Amino acid sequence: MTTNPRVITGPHLITTAPKLINCRDCGRPLLAVTVGGLDRHVDPAPLTELGELVALLAGRTTYDLSGPMADHLIRRNVHRIAAERSRPVIATHACVPPEQGHVDHGHLDRAAGLVRRLLGGQVVDQTGDPDAPAPF
Repeated sequence: MTTNPRVITGPHLITTAPKLINCRDCGRPLLAVTVGGLDRHVDPAPLTELGELVALLAGRTTYDLSGPMADHLIRRNVHRIAAERSRPVIATHACVPPEQGHVDHGHLDRAAGLVRRLLGGQVVDQTGDPDAPAPF
């Protein structure tokens, strides 16, 4: 990983903003991030409660996608899991994509926005003319 200019330090060691990379094994995009001093590879797809349960039972760690730009990961503990979900929840990478029923489509726009920013893409306002040509 390259050095990341946005580093957060605190009582829980170092946490960095994620960078987008591809998995060496499956080729799918994933987030490379340091959370609490530990380097992690995380799938960007937000999970439903059932999807989080499946991930936890498989031994994967889950995170809240937090921050004003949804670019800060906070490890989910018992208290965060029991609390009302207001943020996208993502899990450490597995080379098998989540089932469609386990993807939280209500938070998909925030996770997709993060991926677009990491790719250097521009978010386009889709509220205008639906017949307008897509930007190149």
